[in-house]
Amino acid sequence: MLAISSSLLSLHRRTTNTLLTRYAFSIPARTRNTTKSVSLTTLCAGSDIRKEEVVIVGAGIAGLSCAVCLHRLGVRSLVLEQGESLRTGGTSLTLSKNGWTVLDAMGVADELRPQYLEIEGVFSITKTIFDAYGNSTELRAVERKTLLETLAKQLPVDSVTFSSKLAKIKKHEDGETLLELVNGTRISSKVVIGCDGIHSPVAKWMGYSEAKYVGYCAFRGLGDFPNGQPYESRVNYMYGRHGIRVGYVPVSTTKVYWFIIFNSPEPGSKITDPSVLKRQAKELVKKFPSELQNLIDATPDDTIIRNPLADRWLWPGLSPPASLGGTVLVGDAWHPMTPNAGQGACTALEDAIVLVQKLAPSLKAGPEAIEDAYKSYQNERWPRIFPMTVRANFAGAILQSENPLVCAVRDNVLVPKLLKLGPMLEHTGNFKCEPLQQTKFINSIRQYVLYAFGFYMVSKSRGGQNPVRQKTGTGSKPGPVHGQSQRTGSGSNPVRFFSDPAYKIPGPVAPVPESPDSIGTGPDLAGTGVDRIQFRILFRFWFRNRLAWPPLIKSHESLYEFACSHMIVVDYLVLAI
Repeated sequence: MLAISSSLLSLHRRTTNTLLTRYAFSIPARTRNTTKSVSLTTLCAGSDIRKEEVVIVGAGIAGLSCAVCLHRLGVRSLVLEQGESLRTGGTSLTLSKNGWTVLDAMGVADELRPQYLEIEGVFSITKTIFDAYGNSTELRAVERKTLLETLAKQLPVDSVTFSSKLAKIKKHEDGETLLELVNGTRISSKVVIGCDGIHSPVAKWMGYSEAKYVGYCAFRGLGDFPNGQPYESRVNYMYGRHGIRVGYVPVSTTKVYWFIIFNSPEPGSKITDPSVLKRQAKELVKKFPSELQNLIDATPDDTIIRNPLADRWLWPGLSPPASLGGTVLVGDAWHPMTPNAGQGACTALEDAIVLVQKLAPSLKAGPEAIEDAYKSYQNERWPRIFPMTVRANFAGAILQSENPLVCAVRDNVLVPKLLKLGPMLEHTGNFKCEPLQQTKFINSIRQYVLYAFGFYMVSKSRGGQNPVRQKTGTGSKPGPVHGQSQRTGSGSNPVRFFSDPAYKIPGPVAPVPESPDSIGTGPDLAGTGVDRIQFRILFRFWFRNRLAWPPLIKSHESLYEFACSHMIVVDYLVLAI
């Protein structure tokens, strides 16, 4: 017995991969009086090799997006982050329609949209460059912190490990990739996804050169106005002939993102003192309108940054491939680009969903299938990424020019013509992707729940009768609904009100209440006999299907407007049910 116990103990020691220390913090959920605990893990040194199927290096936008996409398809991944927590510092980023398309497919867009204002146009110091561009694009500035936390909340416990800085990467003898961390932990994985940013150690190991400095730097910050910011929902853009351009855009009702881009022959040393950063930023814009000075003054110290801007062009036939063995690159680790096209985060999101949709089915098929998935990913992404990187670089060179002739052509031809016609926005609307499998399932379940509750509430409000039938005599037959006349003729339909365009809900036109408490204090809303939860679920059902019950809508317009503007609250209620 003693020998058996000793053998089991020895086996346990040999198969123990690492020691885990767990920490937890709470991210406020979007429902009142509740929080969701997210468990975070720190890897500690161990003597053995930990086995994983998929390891993602970097817990930024690209890394967490890959992890969420894999999770939606039922694939577990381990995300390694070198910092002690999510990199939630910094400012905001702009997401165009292609970025929102991916977030929709991942099932997180509905949580983010209500928090941020949609940008309605770009306004230069002298004229409007372009107004809202129809339905072809959707443009919002989103706080980086909120985006990362929202993505992290979608992942299972222990998916993200912190204090896990990569020290070495090499091919293991079994054909897998071996990662060695600074603390001594060793991890062997079939798949390694490098999402570790512009200075990626993974990309360097794969043979990529450092991103090239483009000759200008950027100050960025996030002005905070607790009592409400006073600016219109548009990009306010100013540029001159001295290699300086500035701009600001409202992010939400209380936050305003601003940037200053200026020419500099050298990247300069890293500055961490916020007071020095603010002083230098204000010095650059002293000849611009005073509102820029006010924005800088209203910026908290932890949201102002200064970065040299760089990119890397993926020359065909000259640049290394996007993958090497079981390792592949995503986002800035593969194709860093300047922010002039506003596509850094959006292309990282695109990369993530394209890669995962190709990779997930191949994981059980073996190394050759994985390499084929990588090649397919590169072949699909390169024709989109390379022109976008070049376009962003070209736009920056023109906008930062100090040559009087170039500036004249820019100000009178390039900027008004290009931006007014929309070619700079065209790439944001032509990216398509299908919802991920689990996202489809969740949406289907949600729709069934909403349909059931909507039907139940309509039936309840009619005294238990079927909402599309009325009692007549001993039987039942189709009839009018609450004052709506029965349609007749060859095209009559007893449930016509469920599909008639005349009954589709118009958008809200009146100011929306700012809190749930403004629509009533008790469970009975305005004497309707419908409690608050039932009311939101019912209107969510109507809104999702773009169908309404006109008499009820007409008599409760303010309640309807509230429901339309607080859809995320209803989502949480429905999912909770």
